[in-house]
Amino acid sequence: MDRNELPEVLVNHIKNSNMLDINQYLSSFSDMAMIEEHSIGNNLYGKEEIKSYFQDYFINYHTHTEILEYKVRESYVEMHVLFKGSFPGNEIGGLYEFFIEDNKIVRLVADLEK
Repeated sequence: MDRNELPEVLVNHIKNSNMLDINQYLSSFSDMAMIEEHSIGNNLYGKEEIKSYFQDYFINYHTHTEILEYKVRESYVEMHVLFKGSFPGNEIGGLYEFFIEDNKIVRLVADLEK
C-alpha cells in the first residue's frame, strides 16, 4: 500500500457512503467484516448488522463524510473525518481506523471525537 495515497477501497467507501448507496457501501467490506463502533457502544458483525447501522446512522440522518486527514500504514489507515447531517448539532468530528485485507475492509474501529 502506498503510504501517501488513500487505498481505492476507502476512496470508494467514502464516495458510496456520501451517495447513501447501501449496496455499494457494503461492497467495500469483507463478508466477515466487523465494526467496533465506540460512539454507540456496540460491535457489528457481518454485512447484515453493518447494513442496519448504515441505514440508522447514515441514511436516516443524511450523513455526509468529509475526509480531513489520513495516515496510511501497511494494511491500516487512520482517518480523521467530519460528519455533517440532520443529527443534533449537524456536524461532529470522527475517527476511523480501517484494517484492510485483499482490498476489502475487514475491521473498522469508529468513534466520535470528543
